[in-house]
Amino acid sequence: LSVAGQQLRVHFYDRSGCSISLPFDIHSNPKAFVAILAAVMFGPRQCIGFDPTLTIRPTLPLWVRDTVYEIMEILFSSGRFLGRGTVVYRVRHEGRMYIIKDHWVENPSQERNVMKCLKGTPGVPALIDHWEVEISPHVVDTTSWYWSEELQACMKGKRTHVRTVISPCGRPLTKFRSKRELVIIIRDVLLGK
Repeated sequence: LSVAGQQLRVHFYDRSGCSISLPFDIHSNPKAFVAILAAVMFGPRQCIGFDPTLTIRPTLPLWVRDTVYEIMEILFSSGRFLGRGTVVYRVRHEGRMYIIKDHWVENPSQERNVMKCLKGTPGVPALIDHWEVEISPHVVDTTSWYWSEELQACMKGKRTHVRTVISPCGRPLTKFRSKRELVIIIRDVLLGK
């Protein structure tokens, strides 16, 4: 929401772009103004962009289908308001460590298909699961789910919310413990080990 003088605009951002309403006078249309404020303050958390498949608790669970993973660490977060919204987690399930990549993509099967083609390739993690996130049973979370007909013409393209689970769980290259370890890692990459 933005207010300039007595004019209110509603801003809608998602992973595909931005749309801004025409301004309207909050004094000429107080019912609409109160309805918008009520939706933001008292509406469901998804109304203002919260992910219903992520729960905030002392130990954070993250769902992939019916499997619950415990988030141990956030390894990467894009930090951008628009775009894929990529977040990479180090997670645990039944004592094993995994990586989950949570992101929004235009072609949800592309990464899964590439990972399947690379199955068994030395140095390439194994694909454990690939899930198009469902916000309710059989309803896939896409950016178009949140759009009105008027918004659809303004947005770039539909993105789908995807979670990819891979194993084994390694450490980021930036977390090497010594210069010797970094040199060994670079050597192994160059030799294809």
